[in-house]
Amino acid sequence: MKMIKKLSAVIVCIAMLFSMVAISASAYTVTVDQNESCSIKIMDAQTSNSTVGGKELRLFKIFDAETDGVNIIYKWIEDGSGNKLFADFFCTAERAGEDATIEQVVDYINNNYEDHSSELSELTADLHEYIHPDENQPPVIQPTKVAEVPVGETSVIFNGLSLGYYMVYDATVIGQEDPAVRATAILTTPNTTKEIILKADRPTIDKKVNNGDATTEDWKLATVSSIGDVETFKITTSIPDHSRYSSYVFKIKDELPAGMDLYKEDAAEEYVNLTATNNGVALTLAKGTHYNIDTTSDGFEIEFLDVKEKWPIDVEITITYQAQVKDTEATAKDTTAENTTNGLVYPNTATLTYTNDPHDYTLGQSDATATVYTLQTLLTKNAETATGGADQKRLAGAEFEIYRLDENSDPVGEALTFKEVEVDCPNGHKYTKYVYSPDGTTTTLKTTAECANDDPNKSVGTSFGGHIGEIKIIGLGGGSYGIKETKAPTGYRKAEKLFTLSVETDINHGLVSEIKMTYDSQAQPSGGRLYNVTSTHGALKFAGHISNRPGTALPETDGMGTTLFTILGVVLMAGALAFFTSRKRSSAV
Repeated sequence: MKMIKKLSAVIVCIAMLFSMVAISASAYTVTVDQNESCSIKIMDAQTSNSTVGGKELRLFKIFDAETDGVNIIYKWIEDGSGNKLFADFFCTAERAGEDATIEQVVDYINNNYEDHSSELSELTADLHEYIHPDENQPPVIQPTKVAEVPVGETSVIFNGLSLGYYMVYDATVIGQEDPAVRATAILTTPNTTKEIILKADRPTIDKKVNNGDATTEDWKLATVSSIGDVETFKITTSIPDHSRYSSYVFKIKDELPAGMDLYKEDAAEEYVNLTATNNGVALTLAKGTHYNIDTTSDGFEIEFLDVKEKWPIDVEITITYQAQVKDTEATAKDTTAENTTNGLVYPNTATLTYTNDPHDYTLGQSDATATVYTLQTLLTKNAETATGGADQKRLAGAEFEIYRLDENSDPVGEALTFKEVEVDCPNGHKYTKYVYSPDGTTTTLKTTAECANDDPNKSVGTSFGGHIGEIKIIGLGGGSYGIKETKAPTGYRKAEKLFTLSVETDINHGLVSEIKMTYDSQAQPSGGRLYNVTSTHGALKFAGHISNRPGTALPETDGMGTTLFTILGVVLMAGALAFFTSRKRSSAV
C-alpha cells in the first residue's frame, strides 16, 4: 500500500449509511446536474472545531449505480476513450484480483471493509493517492465538481447527483500540500441526501476565562482583574479519530505566566478538575488508569493513557482550574507588558500535543490562550481658583486613600493596601508608583513632588507617571472605588467627602476595547472635585483629575480696623473740645 503524504492535518470521514435528514436551507449548495435527484451534504464536526468553511472540496464519482428499489447494480465509469476509470486501482492482486469484474470488486469491498473502519479509511486514502499521485500536479482523474466553500459556512451540499459511489476530497492547502478531509459516500436511492459529519483527526483546543462566578456561563478569551483576584479557566477539546493509528499520543500542558499561581481554597481539593463525556454521558475517570497529571504552582501537564483502548473517538474533555493574580512588583511574564500596553498582561496558554501521522508517528501541536489584564490608573492633583474655576497648576503634597464601595457607594472594609515601587525617570530623578496588593505595606498614596522637572503650571494630561502632582497606580480592575483625600497640599482646602468612581471594561476578541468610567464631578462644599476622567481606546489605562481650592486669608489685628478706630477717636475728641470751648464763651457773655 502506497505511503500517504503529509497527513499532519488529516480529517477522515467515512460514511456509508443512508440518511433521512432534510437538507438545511442555510447550507452552501453546489449544483452538479439539475436533472438528477440525489445530494451529498458535508457538515461540520459536532464535537470539535473541524469545519468545511474556507475549504476547497472536490467530488469524485467512483462507480455508477442502478436500482429497481431493492437490488443494486454497479457499473464502471468510462472515459471518452472507453477506459474504465478506477479499474486499475481495484483490479490488482492485493485487492480484488487481476481482471476482476465490477461484481467481484463490489464483493471485495463488502467482504473486507466495514463502515467507519480504519481499514476503509486506509482504502479511501489510497484511492485519493491514485487520483492525485503528485500534489504539485492536477489530479489524473478530473473531479465531478469542485466547491469553494465560503468562510463561515457550516455545511456544503453537492446537489443534483445521480446514483453511485462517491468520494469527497479536501484540496485545501494547510501549511503545505496537505489534504484535510476525505470521505466516501454511496447513493443508491433516488431523492436521497447523504450526510457526512466530519470527524477530527487533527484535534483542536479551546481555552476561556470566566468573567465572574465560575457557576455562570460568562466564558471569554480575556478578563480584567485586580491583583489578588482568583479567576477560573476552562479548557475544552475532544479525542480525535485515531482509528488509523496503532498508538496515539494525546497530552495537554498549561503554563501560567509569572505573576499567577494555581489556587485552591481547600488543601484537600485538587488544583485541576478533569471531566469527560461520551455522547452526553459522563465517563468515570481514574488517575493512573485513564490519565496522569503533573502539577506545580505555575502550571500542569496531563497525559492521556492508552488512548486507542481507553478513550473513544469524539469524547469531549473539559478541564477547569483556578489561578490567582499575584503582585510581582507589577511585572508579568513579559516584562515589557506595562510599557507596551500601560497595564499588566497575564497570558495563560494551554498546548495540546498529539500524534499527527499514522505512518511516521510524528507529533503536532495546537494551543489556545486566555488572558487576564489589570488596569493602570493616574490621578493628577490640580489647583482651582478661589471661586472654583479651572487652574491647571499641579500640586505636590497631597495624600489619598482608596476604598472599595458597595452598591450604595459606602466604603467596604479598610483602605486598600499598596506596595511602593521606585521608578527611574529619564533625567535621573525617581518617583514612586503604587502597586495594589492585598499584602501591601501602605494605604497612603502621595502625589509626586519632583521627577521630570517640568513646569508645574503646564497641564500634562494622561502622561502616566513622573510629573509633579501625579499618582500612578498599577493592578486595580473594574469595580466601584472611593478616593479619600487625607491631606491637602499646603495652602489648599482638603476635600471632606469621598470622590466616587466606577470602572467597567468591555472585551472583544480577547482585547480590552473600552474602559467606561462613572463618577461624581460636582464640587464639594469644602472645595475640590473629581473631573475629566478619560481613557485611551484599546489601552489598559485611564486618568482623572482631582482639584483643590486655595484657602482664604482672614483680617489681621493690626490692619485697617485699628486705624479706623484711631481716626474716629481723634474726631470725637476734637468735637468735644470745640463743644466745651463754645459753652465757656457763652457763660462769659
